Amino acid sequence: KVCKKYYYIHCKNHIQNTNISILFQIQTMDKKRISILLIICLANALIYTLPYLQSTYYDSMMAAYGYSHVQMGNIISVYGVCNTVAYLFGGVAADAIDTKKLFVLLYEENYTGAPSKELQTGNWFFKELVEEKQKMIQAEFPDAEIMLLHEFPNQGELTRTCHARAKADEVIFFTFCRRSSYLASDSITERVKNLIVSSMDKIAAVVHMGNPYEIKKFIDAPRIFVGVTGSDCEKYAVKALKGEFVPTGKLPVDL
Repeated sequence: KVCKKYYYIHCKNHIQNTNISILFQIQTMDKKRISILLIICLANALIYTLPYLQSTYYDSMMAAYGYSHVQMGNIISVYGVCNTVAYLFGGVAADAIDTKKLFVLLYEENYTGAPSKELQTGNWFFKELVEEKQKMIQAEFPDAEIMLLHEFPNQGELTRTCHARAKADEVIFFTFCRRSSYLASDSITERVKNLIVSSMDKIAAVVHMGNPYEIKKFIDAPRIFVGVTGSDCEKYAVKALKGEFVPTGKLPVDL
């Protein structure tokens, strides 16, 4: 990576009554994004420099309209004042117009049959519980579209998600994996991984709960939040997405 910044969210783990770092955010900027940023900066400089280029604007306008230097000075002054006022209202308008967001929340299989120790370790991602998280996110982002996606999505689910993704400006994935599971939710499935990777041009963030090594599958995402299951990490991640919380935690493993 050309540039990689780490931000952390620190919150309390009540399981052992100790403070441990349980939410971690990564921001990355690869060569492609840096190139795009430099091109945008260059274009911006050219746009705002054009009115002040004497050879392309000042002399030609004076000759065409017969203006004096004093009149040209007054025109440029009015131009500057109008720009200053427009910047104030433009910022308010930009804040008022929100991008169209799509949240994709994974939920796990609700296995039936005889109880086992594995199934009793914590079922934090059953569909019913994920629907509660959906309500929490909807309250914070009322205009966003929120979809629930099975950890083993079928073709129909993937198609619906791709159609919704095409209409959105930004996509945020909520993923999970439980390291204590042997029923396949110990890792992100290839179908989900391919969906995330193919959405990189629109991904705003990925919020992942569980095994932190799984984020290597989508490490190029611009923002990644990592937390432990059975905690308030997802709630704080949503606040961080809204800009209401600053991550301060530390990931306990090296990636």
